[in-house]
Amino acid sequence: MKNGYKMGVKNYTTIIRLILGHWAGKLSEPEKKELDSWLKQSEKHRIYFQKWCDDEQQDKLLAKIGCYAPQADWQQVVRKRKMRRNRRWWLGTAASIAILFGSLAVYRYCEISVSIPLASEETHIYPGKRMARLITPSGEAVLLDTLRQTEIQQLKLHNDQGRVVIQATCKDENQGKPIYHSLEVPRGGEFSFLLPDSTTVFLNAESCLRFPEHFVPGSERIVYLSGEAYFDVKRDPGSPFLVCLEHSAVKVTGTCFNVRAYPGDMSEATTLISGTVSMGIGATEQWIVLRPGEQGYYDASRKTLSQQTVDVNYYISWKNGVFAFYRQPLEEVMKTLERWYLFDTHYQDEALKSIIYTGKINRHASIREVLHTFELMNELTFDIQGKEVIVRRK
Repeated sequence: MKNGYKMGVKNYTTIIRLILGHWAGKLSEPEKKELDSWLKQSEKHRIYFQKWCDDEQQDKLLAKIGCYAPQADWQQVVRKRKMRRNRRWWLGTAASIAILFGSLAVYRYCEISVSIPLASEETHIYPGKRMARLITPSGEAVLLDTLRQTEIQQLKLHNDQGRVVIQATCKDENQGKPIYHSLEVPRGGEFSFLLPDSTTVFLNAESCLRFPEHFVPGSERIVYLSGEAYFDVKRDPGSPFLVCLEHSAVKVTGTCFNVRAYPGDMSEATTLISGTVSMGIGATEQWIVLRPGEQGYYDASRKTLSQQTVDVNYYISWKNGVFAFYRQPLEEVMKTLERWYLFDTHYQDEALKSIIYTGKINRHASIREVLHTFELMNELTFDIQGKEVIVRRK
């Protein structure tokens, strides 16, 4: 770039400070020259600068700072802004905030990431949305996205404020083989629902949960999961809740936990939020007991089961509209994004797959905002071609 101005993390923070200082009228002559030099470097720089000229766009950009700033400090700034209506005062204060909080910086191993939007360009890749379908034992499919209320075979389904409630219409206890239905969420989807026992389930993209049309009191409540789900299990000590995965199983009586077990992955992970769960491998009868804040981890390549203490927020934030990654290889990160945004990834260099990333990203941000977050690591650049994302080294 001109003048050797390499746009790394530190320089992005500097540029925001310069832009805010410009509108506050507080730039020194050297700072004005620095900002002018940056604006002349590319059209993208000038478009980004213009975003700060628009009141509505400026509020959105400042909100990005607020979302990731230390909460107590940021609330103090918000209160000051309400007290002071002078725009130049606010922008001058914001210029200092950008330095003080440092929340606009995106480091390769930091916990917090904030994307800086690129110029708007046409793309055919969009964030996922709420969608699912119910598959009956006979193969009949019912779309649940816009469902209000229906009865199908032995089930009654109705929409309760965006969450589908599933109830058994037949109270007779089936003493024979349980009849299972499947609730499927495709790539680019997510869905929440209540099982017949009032257990709440959040199902992530490209996931499927098989469940019986009713649970028999006094017997195990057995479901089968492929993919990722968050469970808030209705407590019933007399009827343990069992989640069966491809290699392992999770048993509880009433608790909140997240399970990730996608086909093809070489691992299965159970992260406990509250209560107590047991995770085991049936073939070896090896079981471990997890406490809140712990994760059980099955390594399929080694056929081993282990546990560790983790920050649970990195494993449950997806259901709250946030992607959160902790020291994950780029290849795993991109697989997660592929399931949500519906694209395929190609790497110019296979070594790029192993780059480690830690950060948090808005799950409903545009694909360009998301990819630009990774570009701030100063090692990568992305090209979008139709439904393909090409990863290159800078």
